[in-house]
Amino acid sequence: MTTAPPVVVEPAAAGPAPRPAVAQASVPATAGRGPIALLLLAVALAAAVPVLPGKLLLLDVAVLLALPLIASTLVTDRRFGWPVLVIGAWGLGLLFADLAAGNGPRVGQHMVAAFGILTLSAALVRLSRNDPERLRLLIAALAVGVAVGGLSTGEAGPTSYLYPNGPPATPAILWKYKLAEPISIAVLALCDIRWRAGSRTPTFAALILLTAADIVCDLRSLAVATLCALALAAIAATKRVRLRPATIIALGGIPCLLLVGGFFAAAKAGWLGERSVEQFRGGAQVDFWTIMANGRPEGLQALYLISEKPYGWGSQPGIDSVTFAESLTFINEHNVTVDVNLPKDWIVKTDPGLAAHSQALDTVVQAGLLAVPFWIFLLAVGLRRAMTAIRLRAGPLIAFWTVATGWNLLFEPLVWPNHLLMAGYLAVVLLPLPGQAELRPEEAR
Repeated sequence: MTTAPPVVVEPAAAGPAPRPAVAQASVPATAGRGPIALLLLAVALAAAVPVLPGKLLLLDVAVLLALPLIASTLVTDRRFGWPVLVIGAWGLGLLFADLAAGNGPRVGQHMVAAFGILTLSAALVRLSRNDPERLRLLIAALAVGVAVGGLSTGEAGPTSYLYPNGPPATPAILWKYKLAEPISIAVLALCDIRWRAGSRTPTFAALILLTAADIVCDLRSLAVATLCALALAAIAATKRVRLRPATIIALGGIPCLLLVGGFFAAAKAGWLGERSVEQFRGGAQVDFWTIMANGRPEGLQALYLISEKPYGWGSQPGIDSVTFAESLTFINEHNVTVDVNLPKDWIVKTDPGLAAHSQALDTVVQAGLLAVPFWIFLLAVGLRRAMTAIRLRAGPLIAFWTVATGWNLLFEPLVWPNHLLMAGYLAVVLLPLPGQAELRPEEAR
């Protein structure tokens, strides 16, 4: 009698046989590159192509058509709870001010800006799929589109009494008024991704070059922003200093103090024009407020108009000659010398007599005090995100952009198409880049 050979029962496989290692490695290396490249190209082109020059871009139209999808993000995403409230208040303020002025509801530049900031920021977050690095690619594409669109408008800079068609299109003027901010944002958005991957050299090279370009082209505000980002990046790269809030404030304040000191020195030397020379060499009181107010007297006019109508002047302010003269008197009463050509510049603006040189104050002039919560929210959240990003050594973009945004909301006009970059900034602060993966717990405290 023979014995049958034992039957060996092999365990059942837990799943399908794995693919070869080569095949597995090749899939993620190429998957998704084509669609994301097309998406970035579409965003850049849509941000550059105007549908109604000076009023509406192709990107605005695309966002409007996609509003049903974007609305779901605004309703379901808790991050947009406060933005919906504060931007909604801004829009209601504009509507109420227009009705109080005897005008019907009007879709003006500020209404387009408010609607565009909210909807485009939601669209960017949705397209990013909650991936901060993907969002930075979208921000870079958006900024490149803004830069290309700025060059295609035919204007090199703001119009004035002396330059009704804009200043001469020199490279310095083009960089200062059209290219500096969007190019800086695009470059630093890409540097954020490289920083996250552990590559520091592109960030330092970019910040040094951008700072040099801003200084050469007399763009002091962005020069301060890039200097702050450079100082903070240098400390963050060493990982030898605990980036506590006090350290961050000190590092960010040093470039600002240097600029203020240089500003006073230049004014005393007579490099900043006759007004500054008269202030320093005359008998008038000279302090930081006086110098800044003389540099940007437009804000004082806005404060006067707000005090006259806290509920807003509407989207068509219609400043009459009496109000205009009283606003100039108000400025003179605050130790500010109004240059003879400055009122002439204000008279030839889109809204005659309205200086309009401060994003925050200009929106309050038109929409009243209901526009204030938006700027408080934007600045508060931006500062918080910037402090967190610096403390976690997460990249230079938010630090740079927060300084630039703070300057813009106080001292730069809300011109078309600034709402694109403001929407990008809101999206970035709502979806920040995480800290470095190698960050030790004690460094994150």
